[in-house]
Amino acid sequence: MKSVFCLMYLFINMFGSVKLIPYHPTGHTQFNELKLVDDSKLILNDLSEMFIENELYFLPKKFWGTITEYHHEYEDATYVGAIVFSRSNKTNEAFIFDYSLTEVVYEETSFNIQGSVSLKASSKQKTVEGSGQIDIKASYSEKDSVQKTEKSAMKITVYPNKKITLRVAGEAKLTSGFSKSYMFYITTKKGAWESVDIVTSYFELVETDA
Repeated sequence: MKSVFCLMYLFINMFGSVKLIPYHPTGHTQFNELKLVDDSKLILNDLSEMFIENELYFLPKKFWGTITEYHHEYEDATYVGAIVFSRSNKTNEAFIFDYSLTEVVYEETSFNIQGSVSLKASSKQKTVEGSGQIDIKASYSEKDSVQKTEKSAMKITVYPNKKITLRVAGEAKLTSGFSKSYMFYITTKKGAWESVDIVTSYFELVETDA
């Protein structure tokens, strides 16, 4: 009986400490889309585990300290961030609604860390303001509608079987690499990491099929 309880105790302790990291397509919770301008290069979330393990395996050994090799260094990237609002129209008639832009605040730098490696980083908050930056009329000039931008207020028409989404987007610089920490030539920490620094940010109005 004691052996059964011991096995149950070990089972609970082994699996009770497992932490499941929520899935996100980019590896960064603040980016819904993230891609490098050079489409032949991949972000960390798209690299295979085999590739990452291979890069870590060939890192030079060190008596003491941390060694890092860069995979990407300040590569140009684009991103899509927070969704401000999204309205779909699955009826046969267009409908119009008024919307006033509000501020969207988020971190200027985002980090994706895989493995036990630690990364010291600080980040400031960035604000995207609704100040009439979106030219809706130009975006939909082929349609005879009443869409317009006045200061930070918009009158938006959602056509039948269409969806209108207002989101934050922009350009960024992406840096990534592989690191190992050693103590007496013994690996104590290792992993891959990625840092994304936001360069520009703006509101983007997108129309898609509902």
